[in-house]
Amino acid sequence: MRTPRAARGITLIEVLVAITIFAILGVMSYRAITQAVDSRERLETEFNDWQRLARAFGRLDNDFQQAATRWTGSAARATPAMQVTRQDDGSMRIVFWRMDTEQGARLSGFEISNGYLDLLRWQNTDRTLAPKREHLIGGVRAARWSYIAQGSKNWTQDKWPPTEERGTELPLAIRLELDLDKFGTISRVFVLH
Repeated sequence: MRTPRAARGITLIEVLVAITIFAILGVMSYRAITQAVDSRERLETEFNDWQRLARAFGRLDNDFQQAATRWTGSAARATPAMQVTRQDDGSMRIVFWRMDTEQGARLSGFEISNGYLDLLRWQNTDRTLAPKREHLIGGVRAARWSYIAQGSKNWTQDKWPPTEERGTELPLAIRLELDLDKFGTISRVFVLH
């Protein structure tokens, strides 16, 4: 007597088909999980990069808000409020007096050189001594500074003070354009008090 087909069990081909389906589902699940983890890591890295950039611009803004003219000597002579210098190697440095609430007038500045935007801090008032340096932004391909002087409607490129007679003045605003490896060109305007 013959047994009905339903009672005979699972054939080898049916088992192989089931294993193949489970293997395909496993590979697809693994790929989905791997892509989700990779996407999360990329997003975290990009978020951290944007945070560093925002902190750097915050430092720039904070220092420029504290920029002031420093008067020295009994004859009430003023030292230059801000000086911009460009070096032969293409680096550019802005040095200015920053009013520190604890230490009074301090020399501060920013320099763009060797692919970095650096914060500069002098321990005393001697500009000829080397400042302490802190990297704020890396991957800087190029930078352009421009300024608006009092009574002017045009931006002055890469030069401050506009004339020697106006050396004790601070600009009304400073614009910085950075060409960055990761972000492309970013422009920011800093309004001085």
